[in-house]
Amino acid sequence: MDENGEHPAPLSNVSAEDVRTGKWRFNPTIASQFGISAEAGQERLKYYTATLEEGANMRWTIWPYHAMAWRVGHALVSSVEEALFFHSIARSSRHILRSKVTVSFTGALNSVIGPEVERGPKGEMLGEHNNSSRNA
Repeated sequence: MDENGEHPAPLSNVSAEDVRTGKWRFNPTIASQFGISAEAGQERLKYYTATLEEGANMRWTIWPYHAMAWRVGHALVSSVEEALFFHSIARSSRHILRSKVTVSFTGALNSVIGPEVERGPKGEMLGEHNNSSRNA
């Protein structure tokens, strides 16, 4: 949020410099939802944006609300689910569904394969890439 409590517009790009200079800061009202202090949230935000720019050479994109977790828009299109079911029967294999929304502060929301930032500001593991293979 900015100094007036406003959130970035959808599809905004937030740079590490924007966070470092205070243009954008961690929303302290949500800190308790993650079991952290507002200061720890700000530290994670600074670390995340800096690491994203250094490692992935990208800025943090603020996406509009879409495919809200565990709502109908988050589900697979029924024809895809049907194809997965058919494939599992025809090939005697099971399909594995993965969710992108299980790890906070990692950028894992961008990809089911893995987060853009795997470690937190203190070196703690936040998430890792999914290198598992499917059943043959």
